[in-house]
Amino acid sequence: MGNERYHRLASANRIGQYTDLEVDYYGLTPGVVYYISVDNLTGAGYRGTFKLCLSDVVDYNFYEGAVDVTGLINGCSADAAYTTVNASADKNKGAAWDSGPNYNRWFKFTATTNYMKVQLNTGAPEGNMQYPYLALWSTNGTTELASANRIGQYTDLEVDYYGLTPGVEYYISVDNLTGAGYRGTFKLCLSDVVDYNFYEGAVDVTGLINGCSADAAYTTVNASADKNKGAAWDSGPNYNRWFKFTATTNYMKVQLNTGAPEGNMQYPYLALWATNGTTELASANRIGQYTDLEVDYYGLTPGVEYYISVDNLTGAGYRGTFKLCLSDVVDYNFYEGAVDVTGLINGCSADAAYTTVNASADKNKGAAWDSGPNYNRWFKFTATTNYMKVQLNTGAPEGTCNILI
Repeated sequence: MGNERYHRLASANRIGQYTDLEVDYYGLTPGVVYYISVDNLTGAGYRGTFKLCLSDVVDYNFYEGAVDVTGLINGCSADAAYTTVNASADKNKGAAWDSGPNYNRWFKFTATTNYMKVQLNTGAPEGNMQYPYLALWSTNGTTELASANRIGQYTDLEVDYYGLTPGVEYYISVDNLTGAGYRGTFKLCLSDVVDYNFYEGAVDVTGLINGCSADAAYTTVNASADKNKGAAWDSGPNYNRWFKFTATTNYMKVQLNTGAPEGNMQYPYLALWATNGTTELASANRIGQYTDLEVDYYGLTPGVEYYISVDNLTGAGYRGTFKLCLSDVVDYNFYEGAVDVTGLINGCSADAAYTTVNASADKNKGAAWDSGPNYNRWFKFTATTNYMKVQLNTGAPEGTCNILI
């Protein structure tokens, strides 16, 4: 007996004074004898009686026992329906996770459309799991489709994927940061209605033309990368969201507003696209932490759909809310929207009345200019005599435009 060798399959450490324990293992050989040992912390006063329960029905501690949550599609489980307490590691960690697998649980669903969004909710009353991880997998449970890393102690997570095959089974794994005290309960919600994380689920903002959304109406929180970055962007796509509109004229101006109370997204990007979502019409790079952006384009076809993408600099802490405004009235960024300054003849505009901020290039540069066009603005007047002198004034208090051409 003393010479026999034993191979441990699974074990569990004490958690609390009277806390139940659980171990399980997938991979036994039917007909073979296996052994269980039970112990307690050293100290005669800790010794005592206990109860044992056994089950040979594999549960969601393993991929093979994944809970079928197809019935939750377009709905949610009960609060605290699932738990990582007593769970152990199985298969792989999500690519985005900074640790694991630690105590991952498994779920499965049969795809009803080519899209699935999975939301993991924690924090009272939805659950008490801390620092969660979430991942979506193909049928083999090892090919990842999407994953999300922990953000905060009780911060909800979301993953989604466009490109599923209806009728095929897919898998979800849920885990949390290593540390027995972080294990706990959670809630799951599923949706097969594609949202604005993907081009195909772009939010229709045609109704915002010549108006604005509510403050902080949209967010890049829980978003992921889809299609291309704007040509002007210095990174991305990172967490881009998609919008669409049906052109009402041949012009559109899109403004992205952030900074309280309009939103808390930081270092934003903005782009305007043709119907395929890959042919860019205009884009704007981040300027400052909470600096608004604007893009516009003259040459749209009324009645045709166009797309907008919004993103921000990589870094989970920069993701946040924003506001959108749209206008189909062509402005002085283009020759066709030139501001009529006939009324200024023999006079001047107010100081700093005009700006090249958010402008882009249109038509030609002046023959004397040593660069351009860069950010030119357009004005027009009706001649009152056979002569006109135009003066451009800058420098405080008249303006801040510099290196004039």
